Amino acid sequence: MKPPARALCFLLLLAFGAPSPLPAAENVAPDAVVRAFLIWYLPVAFDKGAEAVYDKRMDAVIEADLLKTWRKEQKSEGGIGYVPFVGQDFDEGWAKNFKVDPASVTNNTATVKVRYIAPQWSQSLNIQMTRTGDVWMISGFEPLD
Repeated sequence: MKPPARALCFLLLLAFGAPSPLPAAENVAPDAVVRAFLIWYLPVAFDKGAEAVYDKRMDAVIEADLLKTWRKEQKSEGGIGYVPFVGQDFDEGWAKNFKVDPASVTNNTATVKVRYIAPQWSQSLNIQMTRTGDVWMISGFEPLD
């Protein structure tokens, strides 16, 4: 399968549900990886809250060190206390109303700005990404508001 066709299949699987773990995001732009991940992740996060911190399917798009940190925080006394990529306070309307800006890419790193929009309030964050070979992986995030 040619790289553009593989990328399209990846995005369609994420948008409409993939029965198995998420495929590696080879040759897919970093902002497309973030958009596809959030389409899958946000409904789960709003349903399960901070318990949604780790799901094995995340291994395909989030760096191992970041996942390890979240799992450690989740098991600590008091738990993690926030929903990664969302925050402590959120509006469930964000699951269907968010914008992903084009990535700012420098060599093998990228920053993708995500804006959650809802009638009550909006929030923005930057998602950091690192490229290893042809695969973009989420390596961190930073709330902006």
